[in-house]
Amino acid sequence: MRLTCLKCGQQIELSSWEARNEPYTYCVCATEHVIPHVSGPSTFPNERAAVATRTRAFRAAGIAKNTGRVALSVSLAGSLLFPLSLLGIGMGTFVHAGLPEQLRIHSGFRQALGAIITGVLILVLQVWFLVGWFEDRSSLETGLIQEMAREELTKLHRVQMRFLDEHGRYANFSELDFNPIYGRYTIYLGHNDYVGARDDNGEIVHPLPFDYVPAVRADSFRAVAVNNLDEDSELDIWVIEDSGRLVHEVDDLQLTP
Repeated sequence: MRLTCLKCGQQIELSSWEARNEPYTYCVCATEHVIPHVSGPSTFPNERAAVATRTRAFRAAGIAKNTGRVALSVSLAGSLLFPLSLLGIGMGTFVHAGLPEQLRIHSGFRQALGAIITGVLILVLQVWFLVGWFEDRSSLETGLIQEMAREELTKLHRVQMRFLDEHGRYANFSELDFNPIYGRYTIYLGHNDYVGARDDNGEIVHPLPFDYVPAVRADSFRAVAVNNLDEDSELDIWVIEDSGRLVHEVDDLQLTP
């Protein structure tokens, strides 16, 4: 015969003799239990029914709570609110790892397992979505920065053409009335003739690559704009000539592994 203590959840095994002859017994928690009369030693309850009965009794007495079901609900709610999945996983883990063995089976341990699995799946999907969203946003922002180079060089071409109309030649930056619109790219008209991006110490941010040669002559010019969009060793490089031909020579984003 088996009794279950409603105070601590401990199961008390009684022999047939004790069930017939002893009026009461004590649990390990010192709770006294009256031994009920039974039909006989051949009477055995259905184990699943017995567990369900003990579960209802434990929950009615406030000893066990349906924590697993709550954890599963919280994990599912995490599909709408990101942090709740973590809470659901934590609650499910508590049921399986933090509760005594006698109470675990009565605290919704199957639903707690479902809460852990569901919470992990929801988190994986949310992280995957957020990573994709940040990549798309970063790509959009970088594309806007690249458009800045087009606008800067187009403005430089207009200023050079105006100077050509007035003086019959092209000029260096020292003679031009040119201020960068955004200042994100370093623009070169010569190796030592440049304007644009500088750090806090006033030093040039983006050195000119050796294989690109900007130049200004009386009847022509070639300007090079450089930037580093992703902090790697490659640069984003644009070139414009006196004819107005604007070329995106090196796309830093396409070189990203």
